[in-house]
Amino acid sequence: FIQVNINCRMIDNTNIPTMYSDFEQIKKSTEDGQEYWTSRELCNALGYSTYQKFIRTLNKAIAVANSKGVKMADHFNQTVEMVRLGSGTFRKVENMHLSRIACLIIAENADGKKPQVQVAREYFKQENTITN
Repeated sequence: FIQVNINCRMIDNTNIPTMYSDFEQIKKSTEDGQEYWTSRELCNALGYSTYQKFIRTLNKAIAVANSKGVKMADHFNQTVEMVRLGSGTFRKVENMHLSRIACLIIAENADGKKPQVQVAREYFKQENTITN
C-alpha cells in the first residue's frame, strides 16, 4: 500500500479536480519558464533522512547521466544558497537545480524500496511523456 499526499483544487467552474503530487508542489520555475526542482527538496520528497545519504544517489545519477552523454549544465545545475539559521545568522548551503530529466535519472537510481521513490519514478516518467 503506497500512501501519497495529494491536494485537490477546482479548475475554473468545472467539477474536475486537479491533483498535485508532492513533486508538483516542490517544482519551481526560472524567470524564462524553465521548470526545475532543488536537490534538497527532492531529497525530502524521496524519503531520505539526510542530505548526506541522498548525495550518494545524486552522484550515482550524475555518473549515469554522464555516461549517457547528458548535457550536465542543462540538467544538474549546482548552486550555493544562503539559508537563515535559528540564531538569525546565515550560512552557505550547496544545492542543485535539477531538470525533469535529472529527477527521473535520480529516481531510477534511488532506493526502489522507498514508496516515495516508486511514486517519483511514475510521476517523472508520466510528465516526461506529456511534455516531450
